[in-house]
Amino acid sequence: MKKVDRMDAEIENVVQLVSDEDVKIQFGEAMASAVATDQVVTWAKFVLTDDKPNGNSQRVPSEEFDNLIKTGAYKPVKMAIGEIKDGHEDAKPIGVITNLTQVGNKVVALAALWDHERSDDISTIKERVHSGKPVNVSWEILYSDTVVNNGITDLLGLTLAAATIVGIPAYAGRTQFLAVAAKKWSPAYIQKLPDTSFLHIGNDGTRYFAYRDEAGKIDPSRFQPIIEEIADAPLPQNTLKTLRHQVKKLETLINADASLQELLSEEGDNYTEEYTLDTKELESKVSELEAKLALATDKIVTKEKELADAVALAEVANTSVKTLEEELNPLREFKQKSEEVEAKASKLSGIKAKFESLNLVKEETYFVENEEKLLAMDEGSMEFMLQEMVAFKSEDKGEGEASLKLPKVPVITGKTDSVDLLTGLRERDAKRNSK
Repeated sequence: MKKVDRMDAEIENVVQLVSDEDVKIQFGEAMASAVATDQVVTWAKFVLTDDKPNGNSQRVPSEEFDNLIKTGAYKPVKMAIGEIKDGHEDAKPIGVITNLTQVGNKVVALAALWDHERSDDISTIKERVHSGKPVNVSWEILYSDTVVNNGITDLLGLTLAAATIVGIPAYAGRTQFLAVAAKKWSPAYIQKLPDTSFLHIGNDGTRYFAYRDEAGKIDPSRFQPIIEEIADAPLPQNTLKTLRHQVKKLETLINADASLQELLSEEGDNYTEEYTLDTKELESKVSELEAKLALATDKIVTKEKELADAVALAEVANTSVKTLEEELNPLREFKQKSEEVEAKASKLSGIKAKFESLNLVKEETYFVENEEKLLAMDEGSMEFMLQEMVAFKSEDKGEGEASLKLPKVPVITGKTDSVDLLTGLRERDAKRNSK
């Protein structure tokens, strides 16, 4: 009959992230690939036990490590919901142990903690780890036998049942939670990267745009997110423009390199020299194009400034023209009226001269009262009227003005119209014929 015993293991502050290289060394390439690509779990590495006695005077002999490794895979990692309790009470699964391996006199475990199912509790673990507060683990072991030597109980025939995060440890810091992995390119992951992984470091030491991973390799998947981050970065526009060019250049070179590598793998090693030459030629062409682009950009900036200046001058000119138009319109109206008055005065003066040339004497009031009608008459009408007036004058007798023996053509006044004039002429002709 197997017995169940629980052994506590203290998990100290996390000092590093779980890297795919570290996992590859200890757990194999397949697990390293899973750690690098799995985005729905948080990976944790911790020391499950060593071969020394714990605070309860119990010990797991190194000969039993293989039993723990064989039976520990896919066993639960547990924690109370919403808090870390002192012991195992109310503990529920928060993840699963995926791999175990022996490192010296210790058994090291790799566990996948479930982000979606216990997101708040996993956030608590990460906060404690990154703030330097201890997180402790206690495992549950099934054992079939024991041996006591010098007061120390060796546990034998072991089967691992679970590992639980608790508040009170028994291993006094010897078994440590070695690492908690942040998802690749998460804020926690980026925070742990060296300065060389960043595209730009500000004068105040702020690091911008991580593009190399923890192994120092450029990750092409970061190019598009960086372009989006650049749009909102609190940096000068000239700096942002340069950074965009750098990202585009890297993207171009890496895409070209990938294409050439693919060609090289298909054609064989004979193309190694050609590949190298092509790459250098490509880099040269990219540099040449960048220089031309920079020159064209400068010209565009210059032309845009010239255009802006021209537009500004045009706006000023339009404003001036509009102002002048507003000032000239009253002057044009005044000039037109003056010319009209002058033309009337000139024409009226000519009419007066004709009256005088025919010895037709009229008072000034006559011309004032009949001004509009006189000015409205054409040359023929004016000549006819003047001849009639001369004829009337020769027939008149008496002093001064014409007599009343013959009907007179009505004197042109403001109220005389063409009908009155015609009627008077007819009456005069009729009078003459009757004589």
